[in-house]
Amino acid sequence: MPDPLTKYDADFSLGFQAHVLAVAARNPTFVLRYRNVLAANYFNDPGQSDVMAALLGHVDEYSCLPTRVTLEHAVKGVAGVSNLSRAEKVINAIYKDDISDADAVIARAVEFGKTQAMCLAVLESADLIEKGQPHKVRAMVDAASLVGEDLLDRGINYRETLIARLESDDVEETLDTIPTGLHHLDMLMNGGLGRGELGMFIGSPKRGKTTVLVNIAFGALMSSAGYKVVYYTLEINERKVARRIDTRLAGPYGGLRKTDPDKYTAVLAQRVEKMVKGNLVIKGYPTRAASVSTLRSHMSLLRAGGFHADVVVVDYGDIMKATRRLGESRHEQAGIYEDLRAFAGEFNCAVWTASQANRGSIEKNTPDIDSVAESFEKIAIADAVFGIGQSAKERLDGHLRLMALACRNVEDRTTVMCHLHRPRQTIRTLGLYDSENNRIDGDEEVPVDATALANAADVKNIKAKLTVALAPPKLTSGKGPRKKSGPTKMVPA
Repeated sequence: MPDPLTKYDADFSLGFQAHVLAVAARNPTFVLRYRNVLAANYFNDPGQSDVMAALLGHVDEYSCLPTRVTLEHAVKGVAGVSNLSRAEKVINAIYKDDISDADAVIARAVEFGKTQAMCLAVLESADLIEKGQPHKVRAMVDAASLVGEDLLDRGINYRETLIARLESDDVEETLDTIPTGLHHLDMLMNGGLGRGELGMFIGSPKRGKTTVLVNIAFGALMSSAGYKVVYYTLEINERKVARRIDTRLAGPYGGLRKTDPDKYTAVLAQRVEKMVKGNLVIKGYPTRAASVSTLRSHMSLLRAGGFHADVVVVDYGDIMKATRRLGESRHEQAGIYEDLRAFAGEFNCAVWTASQANRGSIEKNTPDIDSVAESFEKIAIADAVFGIGQSAKERLDGHLRLMALACRNVEDRTTVMCHLHRPRQTIRTLGLYDSENNRIDGDEEVPVDATALANAADVKNIKAKLTVALAPPKLTSGKGPRKKSGPTKMVPA
């Protein structure tokens, strides 16, 4: 049986468009179900465009198709007197057309809508560029690419998918999350940050934001899954970031970089060969010179070369360039984080970044959600927000805390206690605590230095002995021991 659409070419010509219009005007199922892929400006012929505008106007207002008489009346208000005869010819053709192949037309409706929307977006983008508004192009193209997507996804049928969902939920959650490499943080986040999600650390200046981000990149790099990582740095030189990764990888051999460079190089090469399972690209930009569109272009370049990132680290979002000029800085900041989250979904990767806490947070041991500089809206946009806490004593002891401030399915103020070794760029998690500071991970094997544990035990013993030695004596009543002579008196028990 020949294809019923062979009389129309594959590029949605005027003949095919006329046929779509006829089916839309006479098939109520089509126009109501596929309303989102039908628009008057998708039709190149002015008469067809006017008729479709009148048709869709009636459908939107009354949720049903107009009769021929009603359509002829409605088109008068759209086409105007001068173009009315042209529109009437189109209506005559609509009701004479053979639409017995309506199912074949409907099957190509989404493709038609997507193609026409993208063509219009390209044409309008050229005008925007000429007007000096290139920043609007991306949003227009993105909107065109989404035309008809809702029609292709029917959603989840709860009853029919119950068993399959329960069997696959745990597996899907594991596959869709990228671990940070920080043991107790991954435990708290049920495996890590999900693909398409945005994670953020809030911290005061010099409190370890970059060190945390470096360790997250390192954790993905070392994972047996062989994740691919892109690290965007907008504050420090990309070579310095690479050196921090080197230092993290070198571990106890880091001092060789100055004392024995050749051996240091050999050790690093050996460790890369044996330990590094993934791959890493580090790209630097000047502060406030790169927007999310800049990152998007770079990611597209990497993808063209076969590098599909699983994790993207942006160090850090606050010092990016806003794609949209919205007047106030706080709105532009929120726009940056909205774009970063959209970027995560577009490239199916987990995105981690950091945000500067405001001046008032410097005196706090841990920043809270009120400590976010510039734009509070960032909290609502991100999927996981952690505060980096460190008291003066903790700074001396090499400890810091990662406190959950706004994370889905995580109790606020749940805290990951960490050990920080800045010279080695190392962060190791020590335990997971609830908001009342109760240990909740049940993990007995804590990855800490044995000497540190011994010292902690010594301190505990010394404190116990001091407590006993300095305790005031408990006194008994007169029924206690007596001296041989003299009156009865209270004596130590």
